[in-house]
Amino acid sequence: MDKVPYLLKRNVFSYYNQELIFNELRFLKSIMRGPEFTDSATIDNKILKSNKGIFFHHLYNNPSKFSPIWKLCSDKIKKSIVEYREKHMTNRNIMTINNMWVLASYYEKGDYYLPHRDQTIATALFWFNEEEFDGGDLTFDDTNETVKYENNSMIIFPSWAKHGVNKVSHEGRYCVTIGLLATNK
Repeated sequence: MDKVPYLLKRNVFSYYNQELIFNELRFLKSIMRGPEFTDSATIDNKILKSNKGIFFHHLYNNPSKFSPIWKLCSDKIKKSIVEYREKHMTNRNIMTINNMWVLASYYEKGDYYLPHRDQTIATALFWFNEEEFDGGDLTFDDTNETVKYENNSMIIFPSWAKHGVNKVSHEGRYCVTIGLLATNK
């Protein structure tokens, strides 16, 4: 495959919704933990990332009810599913999703995530930052593609795509990762 069949959207949220998201991210940042607590991808038991994060199901009893991030991001995904599905035939399995997990992460200067594959049907990333910096771009290693990190963006891609995050030059990169799953109920 020449390119990963991803869906990228810029300027996803209104100013008001970004303020709701940033308020929650600032709170979450104060209780985030290291990569050993966020199911980091590993190779030979070596953790592949350097950042902090927290899973919403570890914090909220009912995240869809209490978390603005969960609600706003899941609504954007629902509105984008059909467009994502039409990008490539390999994306059609997105219609089987019936579950998701949400992880908020924060990258400081020098943080990264080495190339890995997720164990979901698809992955959605939402990017937020309050200060400008270099780095923090998403790389797709098998196709040698780089997607420039930009505040208030969303990207959905198939989880079979090997991807990583290059080093951040300055602290302030937030990422909300949503793993989209099909589970037996």
